[in-house]
Amino acid sequence: MALSNKEVILFYKLWLSLLQFVNNHYHISDSLPKVLEQPVGLDVQAIARVASYLFEHLNIVDEYLSENPDHFDDEKLEIIRTWKYPVKGYFYVERILKKGAMLISLDGEVYCVSSLVSSWEEMVRNQSLPVIIQTVLLPFKDQITYASVMQGEPVSCGGGIQSQLKEKYLKAKRAGQIIDTAKRLIQSEKRKV
Repeated sequence: MALSNKEVILFYKLWLSLLQFVNNHYHISDSLPKVLEQPVGLDVQAIARVASYLFEHLNIVDEYLSENPDHFDDEKLEIIRTWKYPVKGYFYVERILKKGAMLISLDGEVYCVSSLVSSWEEMVRNQSLPVIIQTVLLPFKDQITYASVMQGEPVSCGGGIQSQLKEKYLKAKRAGQIIDTAKRLIQSEKRKV
């Protein structure tokens, strides 16, 4: 499933505001404009560097919330606050369902992740599943999405891995252990700390 157009607009409004704050305060990339209003046409590698810096220094989220440079209301600030619980790493895209892509982390957690603008099929370039990707999962309202950038190219996996991943997915599904909401993602990440 993809976020609705309204949700995508909200996601990028908040996400770009936070990245703009990070870049303007910590000077990560000179190739980004001082004001990030639209994701279209931005230097993807520069955005990835700024996001990476943010995820290595999550205390910046608190700085942003304290300053609230764009004067967001409490509801929008709460969405940004949840971004203190990202899930970074490599994930296998095991299957794509109507409700979202089933991503399995290298440690075996199964996540249901909504896409932003492009469909999951487009993002994995219609390759046979499973494929492995590198990204950052973020809570967003009552769903899980990703931090707008995927690193590298999706890499296809062999048959042995495919059957292992299918079994992990089915086991998580039977046990009700698929992390499919922002609340479950945050709870999972808090347990790891």
